Amino acid sequence: MVLSHFRFGSFQESRNFPWICVTTAILYDVEEEEDMHIEQLWTLDSLGINEDHQPTADSGLEDRILDNRTICEKSLLVCLEIADLESRRTERRFYVRPSHLDTVDRRFMTFDNYLVSLDHTQFHEYTRLTPQEFAQLHSRLAHRLEHLSSHRMPVSSHHRLAITLRFLGHGASFVALAHEVRLGRSTAMKIVYECCRAIIDEFWSETFPVPSAADWQRSADQFRSLWRYPRGVGSIDGKHFRCYAPRNSGSANFNYKGYFSIVLLAVVNGGYRILAFDLGGRGRNSDSALFRTSPLKRFLEGAVGQFPYGGDLAGEGHVDYHILADGGFAQATWMQRPFRQAEASSDPLKGHFNECFSSARRIVESVFGIICARFRVFQRPLIGSEDNCKLIIAAALVLHNLLARDVRPEAMLRRFPPLAAPENREQFSRALERREAQDQRLRMVEFFAKRDGLK
Repeated sequence: MVLSHFRFGSFQESRNFPWICVTTAILYDVEEEEDMHIEQLWTLDSLGINEDHQPTADSGLEDRILDNRTICEKSLLVCLEIADLESRRTERRFYVRPSHLDTVDRRFMTFDNYLVSLDHTQFHEYTRLTPQEFAQLHSRLAHRLEHLSSHRMPVSSHHRLAITLRFLGHGASFVALAHEVRLGRSTAMKIVYECCRAIIDEFWSETFPVPSAADWQRSADQFRSLWRYPRGVGSIDGKHFRCYAPRNSGSANFNYKGYFSIVLLAVVNGGYRILAFDLGGRGRNSDSALFRTSPLKRFLEGAVGQFPYGGDLAGEGHVDYHILADGGFAQATWMQRPFRQAEASSDPLKGHFNECFSSARRIVESVFGIICARFRVFQRPLIGSEDNCKLIIAAALVLHNLLARDVRPEAMLRRFPPLAAPENREQFSRALERREAQDQRLRMVEFFAKRDGLK
């Protein structure tokens, strides 16, 4: 056999890779069975029994030998590839870098001083949270972040959380973060990913529950009282998170803005909280194209029955409660969009409707701006695999909903003002507008005109 060269030449080198020993042992059995079969054929031939006249009781033996040989050859090739990868792996030279040994006990001195200081401004600049918010967050995450002590004390749970918040809040690279806290780059990276998973696992059920009829009604009340829009239950839009080109993705993530991105589609209520989202769209696709095939669309279509009942709107006729979207989304009775710029400029009443509509719809863009202002890691391209980038984004969304739960909307906007003004995009879906949806939008035009004294 060709593979016997490996059996004798490399078996001693495979002691570090036990799976190779197992495959080699299987190969021994196959060769032994094959040798016994060949010896049997020679014996029968010496007795004058030709191969054509030999008994057929073991006629399947040769097929079994060939099948086993094929399986073993494939398994052996896989094991050789794994062994090659293992041999290339760089061995750890030391547990703690010699340059960090003298400062192990002082690596988190800055954070510890800010935590116990009465000046909360410095702590907020360091973690983007108040000490009270940090304490509440840590009390829930401590059991997920604690590590057992071995021959060295592990990084404590509150320091792990501080490293993650430092990364999310300031956007430093893993190399810069590792130098700041005097840890290895891979150690800092593992801590951040571990903490992001812990945040999602711990708070997901309470920050992103399935919206109930009461949640939609509460959002409708917020749109009515805060944004003076009487039939809104949510606002939807897409957000491109800049990233480096994911491996083997080609140009799938290269968007119309000229950079690689991962797309987030989100529905926001009237109080700056995200109700539902779909994360992971390719950057080259438009928001409307992603929404057409997104599970978020199917979810919203199924949730329409839980929207508040619309009824008559101040004598103008029946208008359903709906999601507010920009012109890129298809119009429906449960999702409205503004008039095209040409229509709005030629008709003052339609232009006034666009102003009222956009002032309410912009809340979703304000939420995206608040997230980027609080978590400044999104102000530069995300580094890492596509799954890890989505992990960081999802953890930031969970933290946003968690921290916005007990804060009034106007206070949230003052604390983290959006970094940039929303873009005005004149991109409209080519989908045909439904007649009933158009009629309801015209009733809204009449309502706003009468309410604001334009008619």
